[in-house]
Amino acid sequence: MATIGQSFQNQANQIGCPISEAVPENCAVDIVHLMSLNSHDLSSNNLAELVQLCLLFIQKGKNLRGKWLSLFPMIFSELGKQNRVPLDSDSMTGAEYCGGVISSLCDTEIAVEDAVAFTAVLRELRIPGTIVHKFVLKLCAIIPDMEPQEVPPFVYQLLFLCYQSDHLIPLEHLAKYFEMKLTRYGQSTNLSSRGESMEIDCDIETGSPKEILQAKATSIFHISRAAATGHPLGKEFVKFLRSRVDVPELVLVPFILEVALSLGALPQLRDIIGLLRKLVQRLLRSNERLRHSAWMRELMLGKQIDVQKMFNTIMLQGTSEGDNIVKGFELLAFDLLEIRNAGGFGRPSIAGPNLGNASSSSGTTSGTVPEQCWHIGAHILLQMIRKFPDSAPLIVKKLAERLQDVSNDSQYITTISLMVQHNPLSMLECKVSFTMLLYSMEYRGLVSAKRLYTGISPLFRSSGALRDSAFLVLRKLLHSCLEEVRQVAVVGFLEILKNFRFYVPTIGSSLSQTSMSSQAAVDVHHSQTSNSNRAFCSELLKLLQCALSQQASVRLTLYQNLPEVVSRNPELLPECIKMLRCHLKFFIDPEAVVQVDMCITKDGHNSHVIEPLGHLIQAIHQSILRSGKINYFAKEDIDPKSEDQVDLGVLLIRKVVTKMAESSVDDYVVGDVQELSAQLKIQTLSSVCIALADFCLAENATTNVIAAKRLVSLYEMQTRFDSLLSEVGKGKAPKRTKKRKENPIDESPITDDTPKAPMKIFEKCTPSLQSISAFIGFLKDSNQTIANEKEILAFFKPQIGLRLWFAQSAFSKFQAFCNSKDIEGLSPESVTKFSGTIARALLLHCQNTRQVADDRSSAMYCTALNCLHDIILGFCKHNPTKLGRLLTAMDQVERPAAGIPLENQIAKTLKHFKDLLNHLLSGRENEDLVTKAVLPIVGTLIVLSDQLDPAGAEYTELFDWTHNLCKNVECRESSIAKPLINLLAHLSMASESSPSILEELAKEDRRERLKIPNYA
Repeated sequence: MATIGQSFQNQANQIGCPISEAVPENCAVDIVHLMSLNSHDLSSNNLAELVQLCLLFIQKGKNLRGKWLSLFPMIFSELGKQNRVPLDSDSMTGAEYCGGVISSLCDTEIAVEDAVAFTAVLRELRIPGTIVHKFVLKLCAIIPDMEPQEVPPFVYQLLFLCYQSDHLIPLEHLAKYFEMKLTRYGQSTNLSSRGESMEIDCDIETGSPKEILQAKATSIFHISRAAATGHPLGKEFVKFLRSRVDVPELVLVPFILEVALSLGALPQLRDIIGLLRKLVQRLLRSNERLRHSAWMRELMLGKQIDVQKMFNTIMLQGTSEGDNIVKGFELLAFDLLEIRNAGGFGRPSIAGPNLGNASSSSGTTSGTVPEQCWHIGAHILLQMIRKFPDSAPLIVKKLAERLQDVSNDSQYITTISLMVQHNPLSMLECKVSFTMLLYSMEYRGLVSAKRLYTGISPLFRSSGALRDSAFLVLRKLLHSCLEEVRQVAVVGFLEILKNFRFYVPTIGSSLSQTSMSSQAAVDVHHSQTSNSNRAFCSELLKLLQCALSQQASVRLTLYQNLPEVVSRNPELLPECIKMLRCHLKFFIDPEAVVQVDMCITKDGHNSHVIEPLGHLIQAIHQSILRSGKINYFAKEDIDPKSEDQVDLGVLLIRKVVTKMAESSVDDYVVGDVQELSAQLKIQTLSSVCIALADFCLAENATTNVIAAKRLVSLYEMQTRFDSLLSEVGKGKAPKRTKKRKENPIDESPITDDTPKAPMKIFEKCTPSLQSISAFIGFLKDSNQTIANEKEILAFFKPQIGLRLWFAQSAFSKFQAFCNSKDIEGLSPESVTKFSGTIARALLLHCQNTRQVADDRSSAMYCTALNCLHDIILGFCKHNPTKLGRLLTAMDQVERPAAGIPLENQIAKTLKHFKDLLNHLLSGRENEDLVTKAVLPIVGTLIVLSDQLDPAGAEYTELFDWTHNLCKNVECRESSIAKPLINLLAHLSMASESSPSILEELAKEDRRERLKIPNYA
């Protein structure tokens, strides 16, 4: 048998190189190559000697480089095929011999620099699954000592070794490695001060954060490519996520999340994106529970995850638009946006900006879990467009396609609005998608169309093509056969008007409006001159004037939205007032009497409103008021021949106010009140009274005694009109005609065939928020120094019905504010200002009210408390950044000092409501009032407590106070006791890990009940 030395000698002789001499490197490579070609001719003994020689090289820790590494798997494989391998005194099969070699390799200490080569050798060997597990653990233990640049090639080789089993073990070790490395450099939350992406060809320092991030990105690329080519890792990863959906804290680790996003971008593994969405939803619910449960916080101490912050970090580390992680992000964002809202509103979370701004300290925004998911999805897409502007057209195209589903479009419109607001230049490249949206407007509802026009209208100033498309579409919609489509056209024109200032032309400008084409071919984008803007706005106003000849609902849309446009573009005021005043003159006779018959049309048994006259009047004075030009109301004597359109508009409404305030209900002939046409006339007159009362307040009702009396007269007339409608709605004849036998209403009772008025024929006017603020604030202002103001205040004090009407109007507006976060299109600053005045006045009223005697005073007291609750709730949900200003206004502080913590302001407000609750439970008020008033007070305490830190001193003080209150108060009425117990339970859950306080309270209550028989 030839020895191993003879084999080497024979191979050396074949290439002309004596074995006794030092073998040159090139010759050694040739020798190994020849041996690998002839390995099948070697005997088992020679194969065993060669294997032992290679094993000795590995065990001695030699630098594992060279051609011999490729020889080892070949001779190892040939050795395993041998039937008999001789030993010193025995023999064994080749498979048994190879098993011993594998055991030796398993016990071998491997240097970090040799790990890649060693793994490359192992991947070629046939190793049992149980031994593979040991090798994988052994190799993964080396990872923490590796340099970043050594990790990617090691991962590449390790994935081959893990093909049959242990697919996910390397991911766990890699996640810990990169988290440790990045944390050491402070890069776990941000990439760099500039947020730049990591480029492959940039200069990288050894051990720098960029080197670590590049190593991580390359490792994830290897993992993704392996899964794409059929590695079982992909399917195992899906099983891994599915088994941990209920425990998101174990999955949402940065590296694991990046791997998931990368794998989810593969077509065959799209299930991963759906699982990630479920994980995000579960995490948001868990964070919500953490906020309101001390037991959960204790259980999850240190495990709370800010998923929005994690997503931001991963997005900043993206290398290119084509990166699988970025693709996975896009898929996840749209998956989050597709979540349907189950309805209802979630409890408000800790104060923080609302959708589209920043997240709160808990990593979520206020609102339901679906709304928070929408916020995260929108923010991901916004970050993508910022980092990769070229991706904007494709993203907007996908959003536009999803907007075709009109039943689920709120989140997509919000996302588009945010993109236009923060990245207008990128959005200008998406004209095709926006044009597609414009041409689909006729299929959208009014609310949806308005929000969409509001979102994209800022682009009209920079894109002439997009503006022209919108103009053509709106002209077409304005003449549609469907009422709602015409309303959409009106809203669209108004939104465009908000973005083009109507500048007054200078002397010498000679652009004639009549010279304009019917398509309004004014190049606003290129010229941007005052004349071109004026011409374009004039053309839009002409088209809006056409809306005045449309149906009542179309005109109502114009009346309700025009003041908001004038507030953004005050130069439009004269033209708008002229348009509305000329239209109003058709319904007012020369004696300033309202021609209510012209507002209603009757066709057989069917009647309907053709002119919402109250809204028309309110649109005129609200446009003046919101333009900021309130000096028009201060003019006492206005010349009827004045050329100022605003003066003429104010003069006309003043005449109507004077005439109507001096008239009575009987002065207006409405006909048989049982007929629908008469009921519509009554409702129209009632709406006109409300609009005129609103005008009186906007003008001088708080400074002029005559105007104050007119306000009261209009209120009383409106009340009488409403009483007629309410009596008819109950199926009764009016009280003022019951005793008159000649009245045909009494002789012909109502039958089923008689047309009856629906509960809500059309929406009447309501006092504006600014007028409500002015009236309620005036009543509670104790610093009036002018004589006539004191007289007016004394005049208004007995008018409980008028005060209650304004309080109920405020309550209705803030109820709508809680649901829709919008009041009359006012800006957040204006809403905060008026709400602060109203809230301060109502709080003062409740604090000063003692011993409520009659039903009206009780209704006023309860309405004030309910209104305060809705104001605070609405701000916590929709405008939390303004909550501090609101609370300081309620605390009678006009200009709060800078830097006051929000929790201190909340603590002051809590004291006011605690005092109110103490008073109610003191026994000095009747039980019926206490039952009604406790609910809004407790609700307000709960809403404010949710804005406090459960571990803070203010929260602890509130909890102790509530505990003592429930413990000491004597209350036998369950409707009073139940809210108090609910408040205590709410506070206890958020601050105590066990219900010991509630248990103690229950035991004390039981002891008190057991003492009852002893009193006998």
